[in-house]
Amino acid sequence: MTTNKLTDDMHDQIIIRLEEFRLTVWEEANEKAYNLLPPSAFLPTSTITSLVNHFLLITAVNDVYTIVHHILHLKNYCEWLYNLLCTLCTGFNDEHMASLKERDQSGIKWRINILDKSLTVVDDLSLSSSPLAESIVAEN
Repeated sequence: MTTNKLTDDMHDQIIIRLEEFRLTVWEEANEKAYNLLPPSAFLPTSTITSLVNHFLLITAVNDVYTIVHHILHLKNYCEWLYNLLCTLCTGFNDEHMASLKERDQSGIKWRINILDKSLTVVDDLSLSSSPLAESIVAEN
């Protein structure tokens, strides 16, 4: 990721997506095998917090496994979870690049606007208000 810190919005988006992931895993679970465990048993809030805190450091499926290996319900979901985190990271990078481009474009527009104002042709009446301007007008 191109930034070194998560914004509050990024942090919130990651939590929302991980909570959605938790519900998906819970809904796919075999009710008989897991005896109607709550969704939090499939991805505890503390694990979500750990994934968010380590988000910028996760670069491989093994990184995800290191964080969630103690949760038996996730043993077949590490790759899916990693892909979800990669998708979020890519989205954040795209948003970051778009905001940089927008900022650059607004900066370019601002510089062009300033340049346009500095190149504005001043009519003879406004030139006559200063002694230097009067001498230029007199020469022409």
